[in-house]
Formats: sequence, C-alpha cells, structure tokens
Amino acid sequence: MEPVIKFYNAKHFVELLIRKGHTVHSFAVVVGIEEATIEQITNGKGNPSPQAAKKICDALEVKFDDIFRIGYSKSKPNKQPQSATN
Repeated sequence: MEPVIKFYNAKHFVELLIRKGHTVHSFAVVVGIEEATIEQITNGKGNPSPQAAKKICDALEVKFDDIFRIGYSKSKPNKQPQSATN
C-alpha cells in the first residue's frame, strides 16, 4: 500500500482560495504548480506530492492537517517477466 495525499474537503480548499483573494489560476501562479495539477487534485483525479502539499499549505497559511489527509492506495503488483525455459 502506498501513501497518498488527499484534500479532506475540496470545497473547503476552494473557499480558502476565495478568502485569500485567489482564483485557481492566480493561486497556481503564486505556488508554482500547474493550474491543471491543482484542478486534478481538487477534483480527486490527482494527488499532490508532499512538496506540492507543503507549498499549498504555506501559501494558504494553514497546517497540513487542516486541509489534507493521508490515505493509502493499493499499489499495482509489478509483473515479473517470465523467464524462458528450454
């Protein structure tokens, strides 16, 4: 199982952006993360790296645990190449 970072509540994140005077676009510029990446994280189709999560928290002036949670995803098993038998 691999750890993944998720928003507790994406709606709360968007409200924080508005309270800080940002749109997703302006926030992306400030934190140096692609706008598409922030949108993917917000809609649950992506997960921020620990570094990106820290940038987001610092820019919003919140603690990690205020907006994020750490969950676990099942990692896909690696397929082992089959050895040839003679």
